[in-house]
Amino acid sequence: MAIIKQQVAKPFLKRPVAHGFPRAIAKVYGAKAATVLRHLAHKVRKSTKERDGKRWTYNPLTELSKKSFPYIPPSTLGVLLKEMEAVKLIEIGKFNKWAHDRTQWFHVPQPYLDDAEKDLIMFDVKVAVAHGLPEAVLITNLRYFLTSKVLKKKPPYEHEMSPTALATLLPMFSKQTIKRALTTLKKAGLIIKVSKTKPIYTLPTTDEDIGSFLVGMSPKLVDEVQNETGKVQNET
Repeated sequence: MAIIKQQVAKPFLKRPVAHGFPRAIAKVYGAKAATVLRHLAHKVRKSTKERDGKRWTYNPLTELSKKSFPYIPPSTLGVLLKEMEAVKLIEIGKFNKWAHDRTQWFHVPQPYLDDAEKDLIMFDVKVAVAHGLPEAVLITNLRYFLTSKVLKKKPPYEHEMSPTALATLLPMFSKQTIKRALTTLKKAGLIIKVSKTKPIYTLPTTDEDIGSFLVGMSPKLVDEVQNETGKVQNET
């Protein structure tokens, strides 16, 4: 996969929309709950709405699903929020003036307000919508490691994706879930298996895929990759 030698077009400079969730919370409560928690915690920290001495954020359920979690259907999100309330990850308030108003109010208590930003696992929203959350996490994982190899100029540009090892690294997903997700990504043409005997994968050599390597990376690392890419273009 000769990424270093090929011309890198404008899509390389674009970063796909990425969401993320804290690893420790996802291990206990699941990736979707952890993702929702992180979003609500972010909104609560920015909120100026106070009720009962606490900060709250609010949204109708359908709007929350459509705009913030397009990969979680409204009905599923509604059940998930109630489950999160039951285990005290969040509080759901009723502060609407009108009885027919379906807006929901959310508060995230400590220590979850701070824990929501710790040890984040990032994923590509577009892939999550099309194929699922495990798939989105795995392809982002692969992109990250391939980007590191591109940056260091250390071919071959491929990475081992062992379901057993990944299940340890990503304890919110079972080994079987990871196997199914890798199969889905392979059938969709989003990843390519390069070995018949080992779970070693790479990405298709298209500008769009190369650009999407940047998902979930820090701005500093993005700059480093782009600077390195500029040097490579000048060398070719």
